[in-house]
Amino acid sequence: MLPTLLMLTLSLTPSPQAKKASPPDFAGTWVLDLKQSNFGPAPAPVKRTDVITQAGKTIKDHRTATLPDGDHAMDVVFDPGGAETKTQAIAGEMRVTSAWKGQTLVVTSRGSTPGGDLTIVEEWQLSSDRKTITVHRKTTGPDGAADATIVLVRQPAAAK
Repeated sequence: MLPTLLMLTLSLTPSPQAKKASPPDFAGTWVLDLKQSNFGPAPAPVKRTDVITQAGKTIKDHRTATLPDGDHAMDVVFDPGGAETKTQAIAGEMRVTSAWKGQTLVVTSRGSTPGGDLTIVEEWQLSSDRKTITVHRKTTGPDGAADATIVLVRQPAAAK
């Protein structure tokens, strides 16, 4: 009985070589796929491009978009270690926190608008073929709550 228990215990103990899966690398240039995205009640952008860099635990997203009211750009820094960052969005300054939940990057942005407080929770997922990022977004604000799905498609790397 003791040898059986010992073998069972050893088989359930992770080996020292077992490694935790690395978080996804979102680095690259990504373009909005309007046909696969769903912005719910919010107006869809005409176009959007995200240029993402990822070094260590820091993720930087330079986002440009053409909306019905014109062109906009913003830089968002994600620190999945939990530190709060700040970014200037269309609605005003947003306080951003992020964390890994398995292979999903969960980003929470909070800010104030003239009408009241705004909270946006996004779940970023990289497809297994690394060709698409799907962002599930829930926005809660003075006008209620709304869900959106944003699909970004990786663009080929520029020739050097």
